[in-house]
Amino acid sequence: MLEQALPKAPDIAWMQAEASALPFQTESFDFITCQFALHHIQDKVGMLRETLRVLRVGGRSILRNLCPQECADWLYCDYLPGGQGN
Repeated sequence: MLEQALPKAPDIAWMQAEASALPFQTESFDFITCQFALHHIQDKVGMLRETLRVLRVGGRSILRNLCPQECADWLYCDYLPGGQGN
């Protein structure tokens, strides 16, 4: 994904990191988003913990994922019983 992104936006400092161990200082960001990638993250609790750690007070985080069959352990299954995630 990074190889594809770099030519499209070479002015961005793209980096690869473990979602549950982000290489950023605490309270570094005003906005964090994770779009359609949650099913790729093994340690979801760790990722959410790190998101809150690096998010500034008053900052915003948006998490969007539409792949419930890949996230059987996620809240979708708890709140929408019988859905495709089960």
